[in-house]
Amino acid sequence: MIRLEVRGDAAPPQCEEVPASVAAPPGARHPAVSGRVIQVTRRDLERLRDLVRVADRTGGGRLQRHLRLLRDELDHAVVVDPAGVSPDVVYVPRSGLVDLNAFWAGELSLLPDAWDFARDWDEVTASVRLGAAAGCLAFAGWLASFMARGDKRPVLGLCLAGMAFGSPAGMALAGMFGGGMLVLAVPIALGAMAAGAVAVLLLEGLLGQLARGLAAAANAAKARRLAGRLYGLARLFLPGAPGLCKREAFAWYEGGSFARARPLFERLYEQGETDRQMLEILEVCYREEGDWNRAADCLEKLIKEKTADRAMLERLAEACENAGRLDRALQAREAALNPNAINENEAVAQLAIRLGLWERALPCARRVRDAERRPFPRAVNLYEAIARSSDAPVEALEDLADLRARLGSEIKAAELWERILKIDPERREARLKLADFWRRTGALESEEAQLRALLQGSPDADTMGRLAENLDEQKRPADAKKLLVKAIRQFPGVFRFPYTLSQLCFAQGDLEGAISGLKYAEAAAADQDYVRLNALKRKIESERSRLALETLRARVEENPDDVAARFALFEHLISIGESASARLELDKQLQRNPESRAEVMARLDELIEATDQNYLLMDYKADLLFKDKALDEALALFERMAAKSLHGARALRAGCERILRADPMHEGALERLAELARANGEHALTVELHERLNEKRGECRLESARALFDAHRALNQPKRAEAYGRQLLDAAPGDAELRLQVAELLEAAEQYQAALDLLDAAPEEIGRHPSIESARRRLDRRRKNQIIGTLIGALAKKPDDCRAHYELALLYDETFQLDLAITHFQRASRSDDFKNRATARLGYCLAKREMYDLAEETLKSVQLKLDGSNDAELEELKELIYSSAILFEKNEMGKRALEFYKMIFRVDAAYKDVVDRIGRQGG
Repeated sequence: MIRLEVRGDAAPPQCEEVPASVAAPPGARHPAVSGRVIQVTRRDLERLRDLVRVADRTGGGRLQRHLRLLRDELDHAVVVDPAGVSPDVVYVPRSGLVDLNAFWAGELSLLPDAWDFARDWDEVTASVRLGAAAGCLAFAGWLASFMARGDKRPVLGLCLAGMAFGSPAGMALAGMFGGGMLVLAVPIALGAMAAGAVAVLLLEGLLGQLARGLAAAANAAKARRLAGRLYGLARLFLPGAPGLCKREAFAWYEGGSFARARPLFERLYEQGETDRQMLEILEVCYREEGDWNRAADCLEKLIKEKTADRAMLERLAEACENAGRLDRALQAREAALNPNAINENEAVAQLAIRLGLWERALPCARRVRDAERRPFPRAVNLYEAIARSSDAPVEALEDLADLRARLGSEIKAAELWERILKIDPERREARLKLADFWRRTGALESEEAQLRALLQGSPDADTMGRLAENLDEQKRPADAKKLLVKAIRQFPGVFRFPYTLSQLCFAQGDLEGAISGLKYAEAAAADQDYVRLNALKRKIESERSRLALETLRARVEENPDDVAARFALFEHLISIGESASARLELDKQLQRNPESRAEVMARLDELIEATDQNYLLMDYKADLLFKDKALDEALALFERMAAKSLHGARALRAGCERILRADPMHEGALERLAELARANGEHALTVELHERLNEKRGECRLESARALFDAHRALNQPKRAEAYGRQLLDAAPGDAELRLQVAELLEAAEQYQAALDLLDAAPEEIGRHPSIESARRRLDRRRKNQIIGTLIGALAKKPDDCRAHYELALLYDETFQLDLAITHFQRASRSDDFKNRATARLGYCLAKREMYDLAEETLKSVQLKLDGSNDAELEELKELIYSSAILFEKNEMGKRALEFYKMIFRVDAAYKDVVDRIGRQGG
């Protein structure tokens, strides 16, 4: 049996197993004590009793038995001396579970001192407040769980949510059904918390769906920022829902909030999203934020997924350039390069220059230069950027020098050429251009230095020729000749050197040297060189001729009567083309010795024959012939001059006019000049000259008549042309073209009948010519139209003129104007003189117009008389009735035709085939 021994002080109490009736002395173990001893304080003893009471209310049957034993022992507890504590004392530590159980059962007196503030609470208040505190802590944890949500809801958050919403209910349920027992209260509280977690899950789903629906509506209404916020809220409640993150990202992006869209797109990309549009948007976001490295990375990934277009490569180049990745920027710009775009070539060249990649910058700079116009600002800037580098390539310096030269900055170009030659002295092209520059600026010595430097390397003909010219310009002919002789030996087949040597010798008056050089030049000359060669040869010959001329003039001046010397001078002047001077010499000879006129004429003829196309000599001879009044010989000479001249007609005309000034009626000159005037279309002059010819001859020959006919036609003088035309027709009546031309003249004068008579008078062999037949029909039609006009004018003055009506109706009938013919035949039938004929023709016109009823009625009123007074009229009437009957018969109106045949039969049974036609119609 257990005994509890309680000390009176605060020291740990002791308990030992002793009989209830035996008390142990202090410091010694009771003789009856056995088992274990529990030492407690007085306060602990009181608390133990309280706990027993709590356990008695909440425990089961087995527990009640143990509690009865405990209460019995507590009732028999004995206070012992603390000095008599047994060595095997067991200390029982405080348990929080005991405090919780006491708190739950409302035994607040059992709580430790720290819980003194709760000793005055009743059971319900304590439970509610404890649950509320736990709920607040759990709610705060649930809210904090939103920060950790990614693609799924964290388990801890759900647990905290269950505690937040289930703690108060669990506490209440545990208080109601747990009966103050902690063993029952814990499961009840946990169950309530689990139910709260499920409720929270459902609530979150409902709120998430609601937020997603509102976000979709806002997005459809173009409220992108609101849609982004709502999609973000929906993603908090539904973190695992597919597509919410992507929709939120696009909503923020389309709303212009790149800073909020970018983290979402980055998150999607990290989760394996490979949407090309998403990468493009990320690139735009990075570009807007100035994060060029990331923008370049996005573009690189886009390019790996799909072949890049030019726009994407240009954006990549811009991003890499701003990010300082110039190598990659250059590669991108080169990949996107349009060779024909100046801006793109310039950008590539600038990047390559910044990187010092001259071999890649130079082609682009050249394309910029070729595409630009003067003054090439972009190309110059690029080349200057290259030239500022100490290791600039020679090719770039050459291009820049050429540009400077083209722009007129020759001094800067020369500086560049000198720099090129310092880098590469063997640069022949640069040295030649530098030599050209020194030549243009007049620095001949500097040019000579450059040319000699060129010859030291590899001598060539052009350089030696230029050096020779340079030495000549420096007034160093001896050096120039020496160099040219050396060049002739070194390049024997080159025309330039002997030609230049010959020129040089000629300029110094060394004709023998010039002729010698000319021989070498002729041996090496090509076809294109003969022009210059002949020019030089003429200069040399001219100089020799000049010297010879001076000698001959000196002879003549010494002895003016020396005829042989004067003729030699004359011939020499002719040979060098000085015809005017030669003519002057002959005048002097004739003045000094008139008896030598025959000899002079003979010499002139010889020279004219020997020197072809020497018009001055011929003109001089003509002057002599005019002085002798030999106009026929002068005309022959002029004809000869015209035959040799390129402008023969002009020369012959001038000669004829000159003769006519001397003799206005010279037949030969008139005839030649008339021919020229006719050929030039000078019709008035042609008429004048031929009339003068006819006056001179006393007759008009056929050739003159023809010329005058054509000239008068051209001058629109039809009457005079007609007269000459008829003269020609009398001589050639079978000329169809001439006859038509004369008829056209008569037609132009509205003499249609005369024109018809002229055509009708044509011989039989040309009378049926198609052109004549066509003209005859045209003239006949115009003649009739002319008569119609005349008759209409007459009827306007006298409307009742039946004869005019009848004649006009006949013309209308002939020209197939039947309606007008019917009108005028009807008016003409009112006269007794034309009644029968007009009526018959009216009926015939009506039949032709297919108005058969009126035609029948009209024709029946025609009277055929056999009184013999007018047989011609009777024949006309019979013909008209007969023709009308045939029209009726052709249109299957035989009975009506039969009546008209019978009318003819009654007056003339033998008329044509009337009897036969009556028989065929059954009459």
